[in-house]
Amino acid sequence: MRLEASTQPIICNDLYSLKKEMVHELKGQMWASAERFDAAATSLRAKGRNYDKDIQTQLGRFTKTFETFQTGCFRSFMESPRFGIKEYEQEDGSFSIQL
Repeated sequence: MRLEASTQPIICNDLYSLKKEMVHELKGQMWASAERFDAAATSLRAKGRNYDKDIQTQLGRFTKTFETFQTGCFRSFMESPRFGIKEYEQEDGSFSIQL
């Protein structure tokens, strides 16, 4: 009984704090991923300046396609009924989810 009296609060703490910990960690990972993506796009555009206008145009389209894909994926996740996130969207487009 003594063991279970100690174990149950530990499990409850882990269970209730898991979402908070996961959100904090994933938020940092998402931010870092977005920064790396933006840096890669900027780098590709800069390298494209060494080539003629046709190549620069193609690289611009290529980069824009990936930017559109990233935005589309994000919006899809935010609006999908599967994830239930849309209900937390604020008027300014941000999301507020109670933990």
